[in-house]
Amino acid sequence: MYSLSGGQELLLALATSTMSLCLNFGTIWTTSRRTLAPLNGHGGISRDTLP
Repeated sequence: MYSLSGGQELLLALATSTMSLCLNFGTIWTTSRRTLAPLNGHGGISRDTLP
């Protein structure tokens, strides 16, 4: 590994956790949309084609 100063390590950890959080949120959002779509009266969410 590279030898980083404390500030750089903190920044790297923050960036990594933020990216991970975004990916996890995206997965949860997609899954919940697919799950809730049949329950909607109009047969799904209009923006369901978006990634």
